[in-house]
Amino acid sequence: MALFQSFVHWWEWIIPFLLAAMCFIFSYWIIFRKLAPFISLLLRRRCRKYNKFRSSLKNYQFVINFFIVTGIVAISALIPAFLVKITTNLKPGFDGYTQIYRFGTPSMYITWERASDDYTPQDSLEYCVFCSGQDNIESVSDMQENGVALCDWTNNIDRFTIGNASGYYFNVMVRNQYGILAAYQTYKFGSMFSDLSDILAWIDVNIPDRSKLITIDPASENSTELGLIGMAMMQTNETYSAEIFHLLGAEYVMVNFGHLISGLCGNEQDGAALIEACNNHTAEYASIGFERENWYGEHDQVSTVFDETEYFNATYAPTPKWFDSLLVKLLFFDEPTSTDMATSQLEYWYAREINGDGITVQPRLDAEGNPWGYYVPPGGAYNLTCFDEAYFSTNSTFKIFKVV
Repeated sequence: MALFQSFVHWWEWIIPFLLAAMCFIFSYWIIFRKLAPFISLLLRRRCRKYNKFRSSLKNYQFVINFFIVTGIVAISALIPAFLVKITTNLKPGFDGYTQIYRFGTPSMYITWERASDDYTPQDSLEYCVFCSGQDNIESVSDMQENGVALCDWTNNIDRFTIGNASGYYFNVMVRNQYGILAAYQTYKFGSMFSDLSDILAWIDVNIPDRSKLITIDPASENSTELGLIGMAMMQTNETYSAEIFHLLGAEYVMVNFGHLISGLCGNEQDGAALIEACNNHTAEYASIGFERENWYGEHDQVSTVFDETEYFNATYAPTPKWFDSLLVKLLFFDEPTSTDMATSQLEYWYAREINGDGITVQPRLDAEGNPWGYYVPPGGAYNLTCFDEAYFSTNSTFKIFKVV
């Protein structure tokens, strides 16, 4: 039963039964037209012995056909798997790009985009992470021969926690239900994605007083401060945002741009959490003079700072107002808006997500059905008046702006 459950195309079912029908005809032709006369000639007895031999074959014809057909059906049932090996299109996501990244925690993650396959549902594809002390795990055979598996085969994942990544090479292998394997791209920690050390080094030199730097941490225990940060980030009035940061004593603001890559944990995923953090302290903020005319929703329909439904619909697709928030403007600032403008894999992925690639990938759509790129100026050239670019890390995953 498990074998037939693996069939996903009609021709995978019909081939074994067509072959079985052919076997009945073929077995009769072999046994009674070819095999029996041949044996009788070998025995040199063409009459009585031949007729007796032929008669005995007829008595066991059903049994002989049963075993022949059973064997042929079993063999032919494997044919779909062989055909799949020829025609399958198991493809690692984002051209096999992998990366190791995490900010603000000792844990490091290797992340990747889930693969796709013509035969196996995406959530049934299985992954295994390999590592090596040398650059020798580029292909499937390389990983099998030289790599060390860090986990068991696991389905429906796009990240894996690793320990000390420094100096090691990592890669991911994916397999479908037929056991077909494909390799992602090898990644060496610190070799091409050194944004974390890059940005920390710049901060150490240029912002020695960390209290003057605002970052977004939705897990912060200081909910009052987090709510104010949320108020500033989700404001559509840039001047009001700058006023809040000044009141917090901040001279710089840093955002973490995940380039819309699943598992990278960029601040583009934090909009709803920032709205909630701010709304939880509405009465407190109003009592100390933070209230503005654009609070309580466009038509004063809510009693909180923000009306979340003006930023996201029921399925959390963003609305035009989300794109007008300071958070989005800082994240998407100075980023390519078309794939032909991209100069790196990260830039290409982001541009493809907001405007498609013009070939097969369709852009993300907002709550009104518009491509995300519809709301982003070409090249991310936002006209910011209260925030100046201070420093962007190598791959623009960390962006620091000076509050003016």
